[in-house]
Amino acid sequence: MADFIKEAQAKPGEGAANRAVLAERELAKLPAGMAKDDKVLQNLQRARDQFHAVPRLSPGQGGTQKGQLGRHPGGKLGVDLSCEANNLRYCNQVSNSAQRWIGSRNMLEVGGVWIDEAFDAKMKTVTVKAMSKAYFRILERHKSVRNVFRNGNHLVWVTPSNTALIVDASNGQEEMSDADIDRLFVAARK
Repeated sequence: MADFIKEAQAKPGEGAANRAVLAERELAKLPAGMAKDDKVLQNLQRARDQFHAVPRLSPGQGGTQKGQLGRHPGGKLGVDLSCEANNLRYCNQVSNSAQRWIGSRNMLEVGGVWIDEAFDAKMKTVTVKAMSKAYFRILERHKSVRNVFRNGNHLVWVTPSNTALIVDASNGQEEMSDADIDRLFVAARK
């Protein structure tokens, strides 16, 4: 997982762009048209259509800029755009988001891994196995980390010591001393 994280976000803030590239690559693998009986495939195909339609709602994209009203796309893309615009206008449901604010930090989901936007591939890292003794000891000693761990068993969070804490479901330290845990939560000197 550490290698994936470094590829997904080598520098702070670049995870969003890499997420779009990864999504484009995976969605391109789906068959054209809409599946008949496979609900999972139908949902993936809808996600693909939404992925391609939503950027066109932004000013300056796909004929939505001033004076370009007659240039909106027609056909399936036009219908998808209309549905997305309507959903945004009359939003009455909460949907999953790939972005979450945790305290004063922004985390972005990339390929099923939640990555702190402040993460830099050059940072020192500590990997802890999810649900291990070390994982629960961190929770016990520093209750504020609950909001971070709540995101799942695959995540990267930049600790107050400016060390990237990687939580991985299959790899990592299973035990840590209290002193090592506490060092993660001591603010880094500037």
